[in-house]
Amino acid sequence: WDVRMSAALPEDEIFYLVALLRFIRPGGPSVDSMLAQNQEILHWCISENYDFKLYIPHYTAEEQWMSHFGKYWATFKNKKAMFDPKAILAPGQFIFSRKRFPTLLANTKIRE
Repeated sequence: WDVRMSAALPEDEIFYLVALLRFIRPGGPSVDSMLAQNQEILHWCISENYDFKLYIPHYTAEEQWMSHFGKYWATFKNKKAMFDPKAILAPGQFIFSRKRFPTLLANTKIRE
C-alpha cells in the first residue's frame, strides 16, 4: 500500500487476481441468472472469510466501502475531504454523496 494512493489490496503479501469476464449469448444463461451466480460466489467468499476486493464495486452502503478499504478507510476519507470537499469527483461510485458534504468534512483536518 502506498499511502499516496487509494488502491485497496488484500492484507496478505501474496494475493491472486481472479477475473470473471462474462458475456450473454443467444440461448445462453440470462443476465439475471449470471448476476445471481456472481452474488453466490461473493457470498461464498464472505462465508469462507476470504479477504477479497471487487474491481469497480457497486456498494450501496458506507459500511461496505469501509470494509473495502479496511484500515485505510480513515485515510481515504480524509484525502477525499481534502482534495474533493464538494464530492464532485467519481459520483457514480456512490462512496460519498454531495448531500453528505457537511458530514464529509466533520472531524477532518484540512491543511490551510
